[in-house]
Amino acid sequence: MAWRGLACIDMYLEFSRLYDGRGDAILMYHSVGDPSEYGNVSVGRFRRDLEHITDRYTVVDLSEIRQSDADQKRIALTFDDAYKNFYTDAWPVIKEFDVPVTLYVISNAVKGDPHELDSEKLLHRDQLLTLCEDQRVMIGNHTKTHPYLSEVPKDQLRSEIVGAKRELESELDIEVDRFAYPSGDFDPRVLRVVRESHESAVTTRPALICDGNEFDPHRLPRIDAHAAERMVRWDLTDVSWILNRLDDDLGVV
Repeated sequence: MAWRGLACIDMYLEFSRLYDGRGDAILMYHSVGDPSEYGNVSVGRFRRDLEHITDRYTVVDLSEIRQSDADQKRIALTFDDAYKNFYTDAWPVIKEFDVPVTLYVISNAVKGDPHELDSEKLLHRDQLLTLCEDQRVMIGNHTKTHPYLSEVPKDQLRSEIVGAKRELESELDIEVDRFAYPSGDFDPRVLRVVRESHESAVTTRPALICDGNEFDPHRLPRIDAHAAERMVRWDLTDVSWILNRLDDDLGVV
């Protein structure tokens, strides 16, 4: 309750501006503009998000997170699953604000393969090829079939991860070096395969990327953009994470 109260106050007074540190953040989106899809935010809400973060922070490509020469907090935008509404609803706003994004794609959907997927909801090859022409949109790998990777048998794991990467590269004629763990699920053997095959990987663990936090490019934390607007804005601030760490140190529940 206390955190929600502070978040609500900060949304209007923006007292957190008094201490804007340099803890970078990665925002995690899924659906925009379609309430039937997982994690949906409205187009209006997405536009307000971009208005806020472009006014207060620097929006960068995922590859620029944690570079040491920045003088302002950096935010990277990511989308999981590649719903069709990315193309129809999110992309126009992205172009309007001229910001880079990473779109994590399930490779079976590129070919319209319905195996364990409702492929009608996901972007197909022609739409993705159009998106690949936009330098703001980087394509990442989200496996072949979006399984819980820790439950995938050893003999199928490389196919789900590396096989999906190769399919995306072949179908879209691009290099794919970014990965997102479906549902944030991984274990040491999954991590090992991802490290061998991709330059970076994002999780669903909520945290800023800042001094004092272990930096692992294959276990990057993300802020959940589906939460209430005031909570997302609060979670992006260094003040919120300083107070969280203070609570942990004091043993406050």
